[in-house]
Formats: sequence, C-alpha cells, structure tokens
Amino acid sequence: MDGMYGWNGINEKNKTNIKSDMIDEEIKRQNDQRRIALPIEQMEELKSLGLDCSDASMTWVEHNKVDKPPLLMCLENRDAGLFQQLKRIPAYTLEDILCKTEAEISYNSRAAKTSRQKAGGYQAPRPWQCTVTNSNDMILCFAETPLNAAFKALKEMLTKMPDNIKKLS
Repeated sequence: MDGMYGWNGINEKNKTNIKSDMIDEEIKRQNDQRRIALPIEQMEELKSLGLDCSDASMTWVEHNKVDKPPLLMCLENRDAGLFQQLKRIPAYTLEDILCKTEAEISYNSRAAKTSRQKAGGYQAPRPWQCTVTNSNDMILCFAETPLNAAFKALKEMLTKMPDNIKKLS
C-alpha cells in the first residue's frame, strides 16, 4: 500500500477536501436555519430578560448522531415524544414574534442601497424596519433582516411595554 493512499484508494488530500466540503455544507445549513428562527444565543438573551419562551413554534434540539453537529432545528410537536430525552431550546420564528408583539415589518429600498459609516469601517445596510405602537409609546427598530428587526423590537418591548407582549397559543 502506498503511504499516500488509504485502503479505499482516496488520498489524504481528497479526504481533507471532502471533510471541508461537508463542514461548509453544514455551516450553510445552520445559517439557513438561522433565517427561519432566532438562534440559540438570541433566545437565551430573551430568557435572561425574563421572557417565558415556552410558546415558541420551533425548537433547537440536541441530537445524538455522531456525524452531525449537536444542534438542529425541528418543528415543535408537543404530542410526539421523539425528542423527549434530548435537550430542547425554544426558537421563535418571525411569525411568532409578529403575533406576540402585533408589530409591523416594512422594507426600505432606499436604506438597502446605502451603508453607514461607523468607527472601524462601514456598517451593512439595515433596510428592514419593525414598528410596534400602542397608545402611549412607539418602538422602531432597524436591522439587516426582518427576523433581526423583530428580535430587536421584542427585546425593547420587554423593557418599555412588557404587558403588551402576548402569549402564543
């Protein structure tokens, strides 16, 4: 056997490339999931601010597959005991947040074309706006995605108008 090749005929360089491609695909999958629902870090931040997140429609679930990273997102099904023994972390979707806050999301095409200068470089455009209003107050948050704008608004609501946050059923 040639020292450069393993038993299956794939050289070590190709194994490294295959592993690298698999890691790239996994990172892309996780980034796609983060566009669907808030990532764990943001959910933990909401919990630390006192929000009961048990009404989220999605869940990050720890699984025990060796060849996969420890977390994946799945639809929450409270009746199915499939993931009962595994750690579950609630995850709000954009729809969840809009229903909880009665917020409105809008897109500003002019803001999408501009970037703002800030210390150390330029900040990416923040074309998405989330607005929450009640008779006494208004919250206006901007972000690069609708989900992040809604997250910022929900966070601000926790301090300014916590009684206006609804529980999802």
